[in-house]
Amino acid sequence: MPTATASKSTPRKTRTRKAKKASVTNVTSPAKYSQPREIKQVTNTKPSTVRPEKPNLTWEDYRDDVKVRWEIHSFEVKELWTDCVWGYQQLQPYFQKSVSYVKDSYNRAFN
Repeated sequence: MPTATASKSTPRKTRTRKAKKASVTNVTSPAKYSQPREIKQVTNTKPSTVRPEKPNLTWEDYRDDVKVRWEIHSFEVKELWTDCVWGYQQLQPYFQKSVSYVKDSYNRAFN
């Protein structure tokens, strides 16, 4: 078994790496444009502040749109609820099994 003084007398050898030669690859420069790109001028045009004479949609159009959107919403909520019920029914046996396992193991350990 080596002693503490013997390990201090021999320095630890370190690994060295050989320097790699950098390889030069033939890099091509990006293609140059034969003509300069056109720069478009942006003008600040303000929207008109004049109110249109007649709106494009009538009150009946808005009302009908709200009715259709509410029907779509009701359908989607019903489908979500049926999906949640299906998921609950699929997971219920696993929940019951895990609860009964925890109860049984608790009773075995502390009774």
